[in-house]
Amino acid sequence: MNKRLVIGDIVVGVIILFFPAIYFFTNYAEYGQSNQVLISTDNKNELFSLVNDTEIIRNNVKIIINSKKVVVAASSCQNKICIKTGSIKIPGQLIVCVPNRVVIKIVSNKKKFDSLGY
Repeated sequence: MNKRLVIGDIVVGVIILFFPAIYFFTNYAEYGQSNQVLISTDNKNELFSLVNDTEIIRNNVKIIINSKKVVVAASSCQNKICIKTGSIKIPGQLIVCVPNRVVIKIVSNKKKFDSLGY
């Protein structure tokens, strides 16, 4: 019975190490190479490069693109949730400022499909 426990422990250990690695590579490694940010304000969509460091002001929201990350530095809204969101860098991540009607999204050229999308 002691051998079964050792073999079972090895199998469980391999499973615990194997599946998170597969999850990471399928969700982040392939899609982490984004180079654009989409800023939507009042029926207007603008694409900006993540490669160039930029400071943008839209609808009283100061947006900073720096080191392939996007962060809201200042906003005129009351609760400052958009500022508290922090930086975003992975495609699909959002920063939303509802009072100022600003949506900031990291976009990727690659299409990502879920299990129902094929």
